Amino acid sequence: MNICTCTCKTDKHTHPCNIHVKRQLQFLRWVFTVCLHGVTADKSKVTTESHDVTADIGDVTEDSRVVTADGRYVTTDFHDVTAGGLS
Repeated sequence: MNICTCTCKTDKHTHPCNIHVKRQLQFLRWVFTVCLHGVTADKSKVTTESHDVTADIGDVTEDSRVVTADGRYVTTDFHDVTAGGLS
């Protein structure tokens, strides 16, 4: 595995190249911050409308789930995060 880091948009901290989940109770539901880094052949990115989740299509999270090819969902152990799609 290559040594790489990513910077989460919310806390600006640099983390190892893996999934970083921050859970926060807001409006009676869990809000997730995911920091994922990787490289795909076409370097396509997935970003939610709120820019809380950024990932490469095809990245595998720690729970072995995969960012879907249509670029609309990033799945964690806790929740499915619907992304805004690619423009």
